[in-house]
Parts: sequence; structure tokens; C-alpha cells
Amino acid sequence: MTLNFIDIEDFEESIDNLAELPDFRELYLLGNPCMDWKRAKEYIYARLPDLGRLDGDEISKTMKFSACQNLESMQKELCVLARKNVEKKVLEEKEGQYDPDAYNKDWRRNVYEE
Repeated sequence: MTLNFIDIEDFEESIDNLAELPDFRELYLLGNPCMDWKRAKEYIYARLPDLGRLDGDEISKTMKFSACQNLESMQKELCVLARKNVEKKVLEEKEGQYDPDAYNKDWRRNVYEE
């Protein structure tokens, strides 16, 4: 899933979808905006307990255990970050700062469809 433009407001839903895969063992999320969140990897460790590698790095049992203990606070933090990011995008669009031709997931979809 490298460079798939998964932003912070879409991160939880993306992980929810991955959590439904029973034999999911390795994930690459490099280059996605959601990975700018300092706790993104820890959140993934907690939500995808069967995952063995993330972005090429081995995930230890200790890392998973620690992440699970912090899941509730991470979920709250993620909710706030997602809301702020959506608000920022709405404001940018209102102020005319939003560039609909920017290299983003919509642009990529349009290129694909062409």
C-alpha cells in the first residue's frame, strides 16, 4: 500500500479493512500521509495483531503488547487528528488554497481512468 495517499482521516478505516484479513502478515505503508503521525506504527501493531512485518521491519511481541496497552489513547488522538485534518482541508478549499490538480488520490484516480 506504499504511496496510496492514505491520509490521517482515512487511516482508521483502512486499518479496519486490513484487520478483516485472516492471514495478513506483512504491510508496507511508506509514503502515505498517515505515516507522518508519530504513533502510526504503534497503532498498526495494536490493531493488526497477526502482522509480522511493517515497512520491512520485524514486529516483536513486546512491541505488540505495549501498543495494545496504549490503544485507547491512540484512538482518541487519531480521532482528534483526523477531525483537524478534515477541517484544515475544508478551510483551504474555502480560501481557495486547495489545488484540485495537485498530485493526490483524486488526481491519481483521474489518470488511471484516462
